[in-house]
Amino acid sequence: MIGKVGEGEFGVVSKATDRRTGNTVAIKELKYELDRQGFDIRALRELMVLAQIQRLSKGCKNLVGMHEILCGGGDSLSKWYLVMEFCDLDLGQVLEYVVDLLSFAHAQRS
Repeated sequence: MIGKVGEGEFGVVSKATDRRTGNTVAIKELKYELDRQGFDIRALRELMVLAQIQRLSKGCKNLVGMHEILCGGGDSLSKWYLVMEFCDLDLGQVLEYVVDLLSFAHAQRS
């Protein structure tokens, strides 16, 4: 693990090195609690959507690749991790850049 790079409502993202390949990856530790039926529906929904996006977008270079989904060790099912391709910017930073770029372009036209 290289270090924490961000935190949001649904998880903490850390930068790490994949020991098998040497590539830099992002590891998102999901922040979910088990419910009475055993698994947080929000976590299940996120995992299913991400898996489906990955399956449908094979070869699309504009989406971050998800390498694997891991469950925390031991008997606990409350720790889940997503291992993904590492990007220097998060979605919020990309959107902020686009808004700034559009504002600049609009100001130039006026």
